[in-house]
Amino acid sequence: MFTKLTYTAKNGAMLDLFNDEMFDLVNADNLTFANTNIAAATTPTIDGDTINNIQANPRGIVLDLHVKNYVDVEKCKRHILNVIKLKQSGTLTLTQGQGVEQRIIEIVGVVEMIDLPRFSNACTMQISLHCSNSYWQDVNAVVVEISRVIGNHHFEIAFPVGAPIALGYIDKQMTQSYTNDGDVETGVVITIVALGAVTNPKITNADGQYIGVNDSMVANDKIIINTNKGHKTIYKNGVSILNKIKAGSTFIQMATGENQFTIGADSGAGNMYFNITFKRQFI
Repeated sequence: MFTKLTYTAKNGAMLDLFNDEMFDLVNADNLTFANTNIAAATTPTIDGDTINNIQANPRGIVLDLHVKNYVDVEKCKRHILNVIKLKQSGTLTLTQGQGVEQRIIEIVGVVEMIDLPRFSNACTMQISLHCSNSYWQDVNAVVVEISRVIGNHHFEIAFPVGAPIALGYIDKQMTQSYTNDGDVETGVVITIVALGAVTNPKITNADGQYIGVNDSMVANDKIIINTNKGHKTIYKNGVSILNKIKAGSTFIQMATGENQFTIGADSGAGNMYFNITFKRQFI
C-alpha cells in the first residue's frame, strides 16, 4: 500500500519523512497508540468499582531520523532543524492508499525534545512530539447536509408556454442517518441557514440529547454551533450567542457507527437547512 508521512511546521515548511535525501526514518514510536485515565470509585459493600470519568491521555510520538552515511551530520542537523523547532507545534500527515481508497489523516504535536550527537558519523537524531489531542483526524472534513435543496433542472429542457417550472425544491425531511467509521466519537460543526422566519432551532440525536438556542432567525441568518471539545462555541452571523443556549442542551458528539439527527424548531422548521461537518478520529 502507498504510504507517505510528512512533518509540516507552522510556517508551511515540510519534511517528507519517508523520502529525504539526508536521513532515513528508522523508527516511529506511538504512531498507533492510545490509552486512557479512568477515574473510578469503590463502595465497601459492592464488588468492583463505579467509573465516574474516562479521559484519553495525550500521545507522545518519538521519531528516530538516521543520518545517511554519505551526509555530513551538521548539514543534516541544520536541514532538519530548519523545519522541526523546539517548543513549536507541527503537523504529522499520514497518507495511505490511492484513489477512492485513499485516506489522509493528521495529528498536531509540540516538539518537546530534540537529541542528536554532534561529533559522530552515521548517527540518529531523535525527535519527541507531545500531542495534546491523542487522535489522528481527517485532513478534510466530512460534510453531511441534513435539509437540502434538491436540483430539479435537467438538460435538455423545454419550458411550457405560460407555465412556471420548478428548478429545485427544498427537501424537508428533517431526520437523517449516517455513519462515523472512525475509531472514536467526535464533535461536529452544525451550520443552520434560515430561508425565512424560524424560532428556537435545535438538533436532537437518537438518544434524545439536543442542542439548541432560544433565538429567532430571518432569511439569510446563519447560526454555527461547534461541539468539538476545546472549541465549543455558538455564533449567529459572526456574533457569539452562547448565552442563548437552550436549557438542557448538550454539546452532542457523533458516536462511532450509525448516527441519527433530527432538526426542529418551535416554529418555522421548514424555513431552514443544515450542514453538519466533522472530522473522523483514528487511533
